[in-house]
Amino acid sequence: MNILFYSTVYPHMTAPVSGTFNWELCHALARQGDVRVVAPRTWVDVARSCRKPHTELNTCLPTEWPCFVYPVKFWKHTYGEWMWHCTKSSIRRLQRGFDLDWVVSYWAHPDGEVGNRAAREAGAKSAIIVGGSDVLLLPKNARRKKCVAKVLTEADAVITVSEGLKEPVVSLGVDPAKVHCVYQGIDRLHFRQGDQIAARMRLGLPVPSLTTPPVFVWVGRMVELKRLDLIVKSFATVRETRPDALLCLCGSGPMEQPVRELVHSLGLRESVHFAGPVAQSELSTWYQAADATILASTSEGLPNVLRESLACGTPFVATNVGSISEISGPTNSILVASNNQAELTAGMLDILDPIFSSGAKSYVPQSWDDTATSLLRVLNSAHSSTKLQPSIKSRNVTVSHG
Repeated sequence: MNILFYSTVYPHMTAPVSGTFNWELCHALARQGDVRVVAPRTWVDVARSCRKPHTELNTCLPTEWPCFVYPVKFWKHTYGEWMWHCTKSSIRRLQRGFDLDWVVSYWAHPDGEVGNRAAREAGAKSAIIVGGSDVLLLPKNARRKKCVAKVLTEADAVITVSEGLKEPVVSLGVDPAKVHCVYQGIDRLHFRQGDQIAARMRLGLPVPSLTTPPVFVWVGRMVELKRLDLIVKSFATVRETRPDALLCLCGSGPMEQPVRELVHSLGLRESVHFAGPVAQSELSTWYQAADATILASTSEGLPNVLRESLACGTPFVATNVGSISEISGPTNSILVASNNQAELTAGMLDILDPIFSSGAKSYVPQSWDDTATSLLRVLNSAHSSTKLQPSIKSRNVTVSHG
């Protein structure tokens, strides 16, 4: 099967940890078919890249990273049109000479709008992978809701990353028959159980002893809905019982400075470690070193962070939002109410019971090859009508990787 994958949520040279799950999916699909990638970078990222070092990306797939120009914070319902005009040349270059079967897009809008348009132009079919907030948060704006609904109803297949996301998709008017759940996977060779003492030594953290300091880890992008302020405040209360506890924050984002200021005001500078963005290849060490992973988001789909944590034998405490309950178990995790500091604090203390560590070690994760197989099965069975004739002619092309 020949697939063109399209999404802004994909690693690029100045943000190599962005959308790594899509990188993994594309490479798993490529082991069973032919995959090409268009991963637009926003003009904001391109501008910032002038001040950031570039990281060489390890990819064997024909890939282009065109620049996507748009009006910041205004007319968001028009972003699909802006994105199409900025990236259509890249799409057409990769599509020429390529008997395209499917355009698979991650994120409903604007990415999915462009994916649908590219598929129609090439006479291919379109599948949209829904990540969570694109159907949980974007539709709260009337204009964006109309865009998201139009994209999903026009697609040939809609893929949700959890069962819980099917309902909000169908509520937008999408035919339930074309909505399919395909769980994301993890790299099981990388995210696996390891020695906690060795992991802590590699990271320079306190090693287990007679009074083992508990270590909590958070992984993600520092944005408001992740409620890092709540985690820090809860952690401050945890330290009243466990004054040796440590909190490690792996990531960066617009809320980093406010969180640093909160940590300083609460006198936690010595016990909260800001690790910055952590490469995917290094994340497993942080999970292995920790006693628990913490997540306090007010909105989620089914975050891979929690699957990665369990795969490394580390239990989690998380808010009971989105589809997190689909991987939660009574002996590997604790779910708490959203925006509830008292419950989060209690959960962080209770998760230190050895029963949760033992339960996490029995978790069996799905691999990315499993995910790719499931997705291809959906695509093969979806909409068996004959492909349309493409509206552009195929020509040979030299692919750009920059």
